Amino acid sequence: MGKGPNFMGIKNMKHDKGNIVFIYISDRGYKLIEKLRPFYPNANVRRLEPKLVDSLWKQNNFLIFVMATGIVVRIIARLLHDKEKDPAVLVIDEKGNFVIPLCGGHLAGANHLANEISTLLGAQVVISTSSDLWEVEALDLWAKKLGFRIINKSKLPSIQEKLLNNGKLLAFVDKKVHINLPKGIEEVEDPEKADILISNRKFVSLESKVQFVPQNLFVGIGFHDLVNPEYVKVTLQKWLDSLGVLPEAIKAIATLRRKVQHPVIVSLKEALKVEILGYSEEELRKVKSVSSSDKVKKAIGIDSLSEQAALLASGGVLIAPKRVFDHVTFALAEVAFRPKGKLYVVGIGPGDLELITPQAVKALRESDVVIGYSTYVKLIEPIIKDKKLLVYGMTHEVERAKRALEEAASGKIVSIVSAGDPGVYGMAGIVFELLEDHTIDVEIIPGISSINAAASLVGAPLIGDFSVISLSDRLVPWELIEDRLRKAAAADFVLVLLNPRSKNRDRIKEIKEILLQYKKPNTPVAIVKKAYREGCKFWITSLVELENYPIEMDTTIIVGNSQTFIKKSKMVTSRGYKY
Repeated sequence: MGKGPNFMGIKNMKHDKGNIVFIYISDRGYKLIEKLRPFYPNANVRRLEPKLVDSLWKQNNFLIFVMATGIVVRIIARLLHDKEKDPAVLVIDEKGNFVIPLCGGHLAGANHLANEISTLLGAQVVISTSSDLWEVEALDLWAKKLGFRIINKSKLPSIQEKLLNNGKLLAFVDKKVHINLPKGIEEVEDPEKADILISNRKFVSLESKVQFVPQNLFVGIGFHDLVNPEYVKVTLQKWLDSLGVLPEAIKAIATLRRKVQHPVIVSLKEALKVEILGYSEEELRKVKSVSSSDKVKKAIGIDSLSEQAALLASGGVLIAPKRVFDHVTFALAEVAFRPKGKLYVVGIGPGDLELITPQAVKALRESDVVIGYSTYVKLIEPIIKDKKLLVYGMTHEVERAKRALEEAASGKIVSIVSAGDPGVYGMAGIVFELLEDHTIDVEIIPGISSINAAASLVGAPLIGDFSVISLSDRLVPWELIEDRLRKAAAADFVLVLLNPRSKNRDRIKEIKEILLQYKKPNTPVAIVKKAYREGCKFWITSLVELENYPIEMDTTIIVGNSQTFIKKSKMVTSRGYKY
């Protein structure tokens, strides 16, 4: 087995897509599973028994067999029924050399999980799906990622085969749909010439075409409490047909908040599989409608419930004003469809993979693209080696953040990595400063800061109040840094000094002299170089000896306060407990 990275510090890596079951037949297989269990603590582990797989088949999303492939094929052959409903099936040999996604490579997520496990084991993944082998976009996964619903799905295999064989497809794309088409797919203006249609419109005949339906329509509805739910459902369908749009394109149904649990709304939610949005009368009054109803306005103070609800829910434009039927009124709004990108700002900790959080690993593994400073990317290379990497040099934080936002804006899942914690002198700030596209979901993944890492190596110096100051004058003038340093020292804070020296900046002697104006010469000082990284060293000394040690940019200096002392070669700050 290839030597995999040491991840023994990762204790809670959950898989988003559902239940995982490991199945083994020998002690050797069980030992291999034990290596993976820290990453999947919620997974079930079972020894193979007669009828076991039958009972697990419909209850779990991922079945991972650690045994010979032939055994697995014989077991599952009679159970395979529908690739959209069957679980993902993976096989790992007992030595952990190979990970094989046997069934459910795309839709069930077997390929994704196989890549993940192979990375964790240092194994080779064996993928046989054509789109992956020939690096052609798998259209079912592409549609799923964008949230498209698929019409005429039975034709999808032949369309995919055409893309594989010819390297080209033609697509008609609605003007309200703003997406980047996969490689090999060209846009055409005539739907008749297209192989695939990307639209919320209803076409007369699809024939051999496949339609991907964006959910960008919002229905506003007002109704009498005694109206029949089935009547409302049928009437809505007929009205949408008359407008030439598909019910599959509905993103949400909007109405009064107090009516969201009404049988009419519950029935529509179940039938259409859509979101339900409820608003108060006060919220709806703030929205200007196209038409008005004196009856509705007299009853609830709203000009046109259906129009105002549709507009408020969508933030878009009304494409069908209210239509009144018996005891129910509909209106339809449309919004431009743009893929919702995801950007993780990931704190990778001080650099040791044992100190990276499970949440950070999960975000990195989910990402299509990982962006970062070259040194930081190299630290986590074992868990992102199969990802698209965009690597930058030092001092290119703005460029990194801009590129990360651009990639996420295109609908991708992106991670931008930051050493330590991204909210402590990290990338989180510049990302939010540059963020303008509200369709991008930004999530901050915390990490262990170098401050905490350095302190842990030398004892317990940060037990009381402390102040953290970066000594880098690249973005902050030295005069301001010096002023902060003096005030923090005068206030008797424990000081954590970051970025103390660079090639063009050496103020260590000056810093010592400033601090000696407020602190005693024998004040304990810790000097930590490359905390928890290769080449890590640390020293505990006194303030007067500060400049006699090798201090660089990657060094953290901790200067004690009046309550800090040395005990058993450790630096300790007293909190004031009585004992």
